[in-house]
Amino acid sequence: MAVHRLDTVDSTNEYALRALAEGTAAHGDVFLARRQVAGRGTRGRAWSSPEGGVYLSMVLVTDDLPDPGLWTIAGGLAALDVARACGVAAALDWPNDLVVVPPQGPPRKLGGILAESRDLDPANPPHRFVLGMGINVTPDTLTSELERERPVTCIALEGSDRPLNQTADLTLEALHARVHQALTAPARLHEDFFAACLQAGEEVAVEVGRHTHRGRFEALDLTRGIGLRAPEGDISWHCLAHVRSMVELAR
Repeated sequence: MAVHRLDTVDSTNEYALRALAEGTAAHGDVFLARRQVAGRGTRGRAWSSPEGGVYLSMVLVTDDLPDPGLWTIAGGLAALDVARACGVAAALDWPNDLVVVPPQGPPRKLGGILAESRDLDPANPPHRFVLGMGINVTPDTLTSELERERPVTCIALEGSDRPLNQTADLTLEALHARVHQALTAPARLHEDFFAACLQAGEEVAVEVGRHTHRGRFEALDLTRGIGLRAPEGDISWHCLAHVRSMVELAR
């Protein structure tokens, strides 16, 4: 794992994708930036990234096409490992947010994951991806832009005094370990994600293609996908490649 430490970039994912296109990046390379000026989340959302957070992207090159969501799941668990190592009781909010759940009120976002590929051709390996991660470490990262989208927090406000550079090193270690798990024991990775997911065991609505299915989120399986238990007790399985969203239903 070669770690490229950068000052200011548009987005670590964009930087990594450019390096892949130019042929200067290899599997396992990590691009770690002090700040991003054009960071982004899912569906093109802007991700405000001032100094005080961990912002990085890892290059992933495989001969086999990974299962849908594999890198997002690995990145989410790595971020969760970091939060817990800092003493923060965090959880994962489907599909790609790291959150803290307070005794009262909605979850507060602590970080996010974004896995991307460009010009992916399933029939022509190797397959190239970048896995981006952002974690709020200090209060400087909690901009009004982020707070307009949803409640946010940072590792420092959750009681950790671990310095930023140590948190970044922890993130590199955790990401390496979870990517290795994704490549060698993906079924266990899915089990770990389900165990940490806020929606696990809850009644949800899952959008699959043009259809919405409701039930209790019962399981996450490597090959079968999302398992929903209907009121009458039967479980239906929905392929992760076709799942567009999951929303927890009001209790």
